[in-house]
Amino acid sequence: MVGQANILGSQVLTPEERLFIAVLSQAAHDAFSTHVGKLERDTARAFFMNNSRWFKDICELAGREPQYVYEKVRNRILKANG
Repeated sequence: MVGQANILGSQVLTPEERLFIAVLSQAAHDAFSTHVGKLERDTARAFFMNNSRWFKDICELAGREPQYVYEKVRNRILKANG
């Protein structure tokens, strides 16, 4: 139903939060998937590595702590790059 929040455990997620969680999830998928092109992978990795205002806003809209997401994904990118 439109406007109805979904329940995940004890946390109620709004449709907007679910949307921005999906945005972060897709970016993470693109950053580490072997099934996307190099341009998409590089763009997704740059999104995480730049720690821009846009990145921080998306994290906050998804209900995630930007610094935590940045550090976790950054470490994984650095490890993937050798």
